[in-house]
Amino acid sequence: MITVLSYLYISFFSLRSTRKYLEAHDQKAKKFLPYTNKKSYIIFGLLAIFSLVFVIFQTKFFSDVYEHKVLHEKEITIFAHRASGMTPSNNSIEALQYSIDHQVEFVEIDVQLSKEGIPVVFHDYTYFDGKQKKYIQNTPLEELKKYDLRTKKNSNNENRETIPTLEEFLKVAKGKIQVNIEIKTTENFEMELAEKVAEIVKKTQMNREVMITSFEYKILKKIKQLLPNIETGLIITAYIGELEEIDEMDIDWLMVNNVYFSLNQSTFENFGDKKIALWSFNKNFDGSDAIYENIQGVIVDNPDKTEKKIQDFNALPLGERYYKQIENIFLLSL
Repeated sequence: MITVLSYLYISFFSLRSTRKYLEAHDQKAKKFLPYTNKKSYIIFGLLAIFSLVFVIFQTKFFSDVYEHKVLHEKEITIFAHRASGMTPSNNSIEALQYSIDHQVEFVEIDVQLSKEGIPVVFHDYTYFDGKQKKYIQNTPLEELKKYDLRTKKNSNNENRETIPTLEEFLKVAKGKIQVNIEIKTTENFEMELAEKVAEIVKKTQMNREVMITSFEYKILKKIKQLLPNIETGLIITAYIGELEEIDEMDIDWLMVNNVYFSLNQSTFENFGDKKIALWSFNKNFDGSDAIYENIQGVIVDNPDKTEKKIQDFNALPLGERYYKQIENIFLLSL
């Protein structure tokens, strides 16, 4: 029924737009009104019959594929990539505070171990201190704290933005924002890192405010053993193996590269019990495609921009929202 009403809605505004265009150009717009003459009655009647047949033919398609995920306002969990892409530093307390101030739902951060085995928040496996390249896992925390995340080198400035430990980060986030912790895959240290992360999550009592993600399913299995009630997510750039294997995994989220998702969309849509979040290597990625697809989350550098797009979409009348969804699927199929 809603499908039929949506088509009538679209048809009505199409006719109205045609009439207004003709009136603006001093043409005989009245010929396009369905009640002006017998010929118009016949034309409109044929159009109505054609539309009805088309609607009936498409009903099953739209019911199965779209109706259950299109007709309501879109709710998407937005993750701020590396805590925020809108500050001079990322994976930092500064970036975290920015996301808190802008009421972002989740921040996404990367965690690995220092030389002493302390979980620190940093993305790359190496950093340049201004003189030489160093590996995070081979550097003591005291030395890591000299690095300024803003200037990208060591500094003596008392106001430098230092690399935070995971515990420092979670203490600031607690009660203010949720945290998506990506456990970096470091050979020989992965399980130790998983154990240390679980220990800190318990210590800070943030079980309900944290989710854990990783490229490695074995890490997520370990986390589920240590923190049974915590949400986990598998990060996917390109999956080696049969995608159907993922359906059997005990995980809550699939964090999928947007290009890989578009190439395997029909397969991912079969994983009904798992939520999907999109991310991209493109820094300008705003997650807007997620509005038109069965996506529950996006990881973006600029959450404000994405939130605005979602709000604008939800503000559209029902028929126009539905029309945009239909238009998008046909464009994607070309």
